[in-house]
Amino acid sequence: MLLCRAGRMLIGIDQEYQEARSALADMDWAALSRRIGCQPMDNGLALPFFQQIHQVSPDGCVGPDSQPATAAVGLVLCRYVLRFPPQPLPQGPRITFRELTDSGPLVARFADNTLKIITTTFGRRGEDLLAAAIRLGGRREANGAFDLFLRFEALPHVPLFLQFNAADDLFPAQAALLFHCSAETYLDLRSLFILGTYLTGRLITA
Repeated sequence: MLLCRAGRMLIGIDQEYQEARSALADMDWAALSRRIGCQPMDNGLALPFFQQIHQVSPDGCVGPDSQPATAAVGLVLCRYVLRFPPQPLPQGPRITFRELTDSGPLVARFADNTLKIITTTFGRRGEDLLAAAIRLGGRREANGAFDLFLRFEALPHVPLFLQFNAADDLFPAQAALLFHCSAETYLDLRSLFILGTYLTGRLITA
């Protein structure tokens, strides 16, 4: 059953995005914007995604460059809007992708598309990773257990954390992406997968 679910997760993003857009037709945008804490529009809202304002409406999602968002990003934004709870939740402890509900069949793929790419790209170059993170609006937080502990505001109330140890003569580079456990309320597993891969892509091109 889980393998079948995993297979469905990895196909059909365009169709799922269209379905999610259609489900936005009857949203109370003014009330939703107050709950989230963002700016309403006539038929949608202006939502910060990794600190870049995206317009979300039944007509589709538009990025800060006034170009349509990719289907993957649009799907995340629409599902976030559709799932947003009556009020923001306590964020709770940080967990890895592996600890998310039903994530088992996707754990290896998630690692290949995020952690492996980050450690291969940055290796011994923790200072370059920090510079890339800052360009994306990330900020460094104190955590003596790691060379870098970075926080990114993926969406309001849904931060994403990256912990990183650079490679040295004894050990290879290590990385982990963490979510607050409350992230599962705001986004489904597929959307959380996309968040991790999106951040990774932005970091290696920053």
